Amino acid sequence: MEKLKYNFNDIRKEIKETRPDVRAFGGGAPYSDGEIEEDLQRLQKIKSGPEYTKDEIGVSESELQEYATVLEMSSADWFGDSLRDSELFLDGDGAPTTIFPTSEYDDHVNHIDAICVMQNAYSDYKPLPFALDLTYNTSLKLDEKFHWRHPSREIDLPGFCMAKYFEDSANFPEALPKGRIEVMPRFVIGFDKTLSEKILHGQMVDASSWDALKYEEPSEKAKFCVLKELDMQATQAADFFSEHEEDKPIFKELKGRIVALKQYFDGALKIAEANDTQKFEAYAEKDPVFQALATYDAFSGYKG
Repeated sequence: MEKLKYNFNDIRKEIKETRPDVRAFGGGAPYSDGEIEEDLQRLQKIKSGPEYTKDEIGVSESELQEYATVLEMSSADWFGDSLRDSELFLDGDGAPTTIFPTSEYDDHVNHIDAICVMQNAYSDYKPLPFALDLTYNTSLKLDEKFHWRHPSREIDLPGFCMAKYFEDSANFPEALPKGRIEVMPRFVIGFDKTLSEKILHGQMVDASSWDALKYEEPSEKAKFCVLKELDMQATQAADFFSEHEEDKPIFKELKGRIVALKQYFDGALKIAEANDTQKFEAYAEKDPVFQALATYDAFSGYKG
């Protein structure tokens, strides 16, 4: 791995500016100032713990790499929206999937690093959010990630989560309400840390320069791993819903969302596989994080 030679303070400052500001949700829009203060105190307690290390700007090394990956997913069109058939975005009612960094609160309390909003033919042109938890870990901590249960007021299932501080800054074609996303699918994705470091470096290079070329392959390798992981986990969720029935409207609604996402991920993976499939398949077989994630199923052992 090449020695770090970049000054990342600009990206650190961008992270602070781009993330939703928890205080902007106070004053009754939609939360009271008292509730905001309670959440900020809870967040500060977490960030004061021994596991959390940060720089002088207040951004940890993992947050820096996670943010770079989120930027890359969007700028490099990992979901392949620009290459899909036009009917996916029929009559201008659909849009490419938008990807938003989460607030610090949702990152540390609800264990999600990004919220994606799909809005196309698969979702009947309605905004369909899903969350991403990025990891570069192969340890037993993955057990926690896959079996965290974030009970909402509507349902308590592994593989799903909520977000409290979300604002749809894209606002097209249809925006989600500001504040709480009560329940949405949550996917654990990742790849080897050396790829994330190269993606981070690539964010600092002029995209039109020759230097940018050497960062294209790490991005493609990471994209292939992520799309395979999303497709595998959506398949596991779809299998779960096909084998379990509960007499709750939200259960049927979530089943529909999972089916829509699986179709979307299937399409994204087919687009990715059209280019250098063998090379990236061979890489994924060696990537330790991809291999570790492939052994997990959030729904295994679910007893309700």
